[in-house]
Amino acid sequence: MFKQIQVTIRIKSFHPFYINRFVMLSQEEAKKFYSNNITNVFLPRKIERFTVLRSPHVDKKARDQFERITHKRLLKIAFPYTGNDTLQKAQQFTNLLQQIAVGVSLVYKFQIKN
Repeated sequence: MFKQIQVTIRIKSFHPFYINRFVMLSQEEAKKFYSNNITNVFLPRKIERFTVLRSPHVDKKARDQFERITHKRLLKIAFPYTGNDTLQKAQQFTNLLQQIAVGVSLVYKFQIKN
């Protein structure tokens, strides 16, 4: 029976450059940890728009509009199960990713798949 530990990483950022850079660096680091099974899933962007009155008194038509775009991506990395140290290896990998994560927010999920 072939088992593997799958690490699912949910990545969020306000700029796509930071996500692309993080994905490239994490793929390089995953190859160092002997994991070639990497899946990159693009998720839909979230666009939030705000309208603010410039002047609280007379001129109601004077407004400023702002928008904030949140880019999201899902990264699935599978580590082949080689023994009890596989989970520790996956944990070391996520700690390393936490150090190189600049400009992105990360959420991890560990699963053991058959």
